[in-house]
Amino acid sequence: MQPPKAWESHWSYRIMRPYVNWLVRTSLLSLKSRGSLPADGAIILCPNHTNTLMDPLVLLPLIHKRIVFGARQDVFKQPVLNWFIRMAGVLPISRVRDGIREVSNNLDTFQDMQECLERGLPICLFGEGTHRQMHSLQPIRKGLARLALESAATRKTWLVPIGIEYGDWTHFTTTCQVSFGPAIDVNATVEANPEMLPADRSKLLQDKIFEGIKGQILYLPDDETYPAAWQKIKDERKHTPYGIKLACALLTFPLFLLAVLLSLPLPQLADYVCKKLKDKAFGNSVRFLVRMVGTPVLTIFWGIVFFCTFPWWLALPLTLAVLFAFPAFYAWLALLDGKDCD
Repeated sequence: MQPPKAWESHWSYRIMRPYVNWLVRTSLLSLKSRGSLPADGAIILCPNHTNTLMDPLVLLPLIHKRIVFGARQDVFKQPVLNWFIRMAGVLPISRVRDGIREVSNNLDTFQDMQECLERGLPICLFGEGTHRQMHSLQPIRKGLARLALESAATRKTWLVPIGIEYGDWTHFTTTCQVSFGPAIDVNATVEANPEMLPADRSKLLQDKIFEGIKGQILYLPDDETYPAAWQKIKDERKHTPYGIKLACALLTFPLFLLAVLLSLPLPQLADYVCKKLKDKAFGNSVRFLVRMVGTPVLTIFWGIVFFCTFPWWLALPLTLAVLFAFPAFYAWLALLDGKDCD
């Protein structure tokens, strides 16, 4: 079976999108946003990239339209995974390191993206090209500017810088702030620089995107001063006294035991996979995927057990508790962590 086109709303996407939105909101302690998107025209979203798969996921509950994402082509190599990823509205983007033949496939990807923009679907590209857990930014790749300039040739086009900030990258249950910066009018930029060479015009947009994202995040220069500057910020922040956190952990310990029971064996499976990861930044993404797949199975299992054992008025809340057991497990463990942020 051929995977659906990126702009096609597959039935499985319509079912999974509300479920994933709910998972995102209940996996985080809080998800807040500020700013808005342009009301019309083609929209290209340009977020920073610090937390692997979690970065695109946190955008989904905040933007009601179907979003088409770009991702590294190597995640499309497995046929079954390829179908599901494409169903979710993700398009492959090859890098120079993937080889000239793979890079040539980007022509088809960019054509599909232009079709999505024409149909009113926002495109989301992480312009840095790769993730990095630092309060800084990597240079913006020229492919993002190229897509915007090609789109502006035929339609009104906006680039929207987005800053995604987490309370702590190492905690599964943390806070997240998504800030939509002032949109960059690509058409106005082109009209204001009619004599500029295409390469210079692309560089101008790349610089505008960089500065736009920079204005929406806690930005520290990526140089030898970074460690000291970040440590100073952490020292100046208000911290919850560890004694209070420990007291909360003791008071909620019975609930933690219930969360352990109802979530078994999902946290153990997730942590086992995380230990095998070469890139530890993918840890929370793995935990999210394990929760997404495993929670329905556990809910059905425990629902049968509870309704066969207890009266309905007790079985129902216990079954609903299964839905929140996984994040509750990690939220309690975070109380024992002495640090407040990373």
